[in-house]
Amino acid sequence: MPLIPLLVLLMSLLERPQRQQIAVAPEQSSTSEPLRLESGWFGSPLIKLQAELPLNTAMGLGVELLDAGGATVLELAKDGWRETGIWSEGGESGRWEESDAGLRLSLRPPRLGAYLLRLTLEDLLDTAGRPLESPLLVRLEVRNHSVDAPLLWFTALVTLLMAGIAMRSIYRNCRLRKVLRLEDNRVRLRCRLGGLAWCVWSCGPATSVPPATPVQTPPG
Repeated sequence: MPLIPLLVLLMSLLERPQRQQIAVAPEQSSTSEPLRLESGWFGSPLIKLQAELPLNTAMGLGVELLDAGGATVLELAKDGWRETGIWSEGGESGRWEESDAGLRLSLRPPRLGAYLLRLTLEDLLDTAGRPLESPLLVRLEVRNHSVDAPLLWFTALVTLLMAGIAMRSIYRNCRLRKVLRLEDNRVRLRCRLGGLAWCVWSCGPATSVPPATPVQTPPG
């Protein structure tokens, strides 16, 4: 049982993703090559976008998912930025950089088939708010059987823990029953008392047998 979540995770990792690069000019739209979206028995399609923003810029990106007939299936907007600077504290200094230029979209398409992604660069501005004319490169990656890896790892660990508890409980019950069966078995011993007689000794937890009394036998 603990191996099932790990097998699902392994199958997802072995999938070959679809990758493209899309160049988008400011205030214009660009459309990707056809993408095949599937919805199998495990996982769901995951679309990842990563914009290669220049330093100290901000963007407004429109995203549309189109079916094979050109109809809009999904539409959203992404605001991104990338900033850098210099910090100094206690006689030490260095450069820092922060950015938010990625988008992850997990979905289940209405049907299997080819889809298109249309990107519109609505704004590309520098820190002073001035528009930039250079095109923006956006990296696209699609996986059809994406899964929640942290959840699968957690499920595998919990299942392994529960299986260990169950096995220990079953093993302890089996040992207890074996001990009880051994205790319930009566052991009978026959012993010769001083060459005069024979006695039978029975021992067990359930019954109590009084000690045997030697019996004198007439001399032969």
